[in-house]
Amino acid sequence: MLAGFEHVGLPEICGYTKVSDVDRNTGQDIVDYATDFLRTVEGEKPFFLDVGFMETHRTEWVSHGFNQERYSPHDGDGSPNYVCPPPSLPDAPEARRDWFYFQHAVERLDGYYGQVIASLTASGLVENTLVLATTDQWHRFSAS
Repeated sequence: MLAGFEHVGLPEICGYTKVSDVDRNTGQDIVDYATDFLRTVEGEKPFFLDVGFMETHRTEWVSHGFNQERYSPHDGDGSPNYVCPPPSLPDAPEARRDWFYFQHAVERLDGYYGQVIASLTASGLVENTLVLATTDQWHRFSAS
């Protein structure tokens, strides 16, 4: 079953038996769909659940802008001025802004994964489940 985002191949040819109908750009809706599915799992029959998010795709914040109300970052004044980019990026305003957005995207994504793991635990499935967190790409930052 696919809950959320998949762009490595068309879901209909990847073997999914069910594909969610939630907005693939809305992380919490994806989590809700996945956790609803996990509550319905019965017995010992193996299943595959792919939970895909847009959060760390750079295009999410570059093309749509960073929406403070939608993402609610927890950094005090919400300013990239106090972010230190990694050594691979220059210490420039554009790099600080990109790194700031990326850090908050990862923070949101971590919270979403936490909710899925909590659902696995609540349903009694966590002890017999393999969880893989992967990425299919690494986006260049604008100042790199």
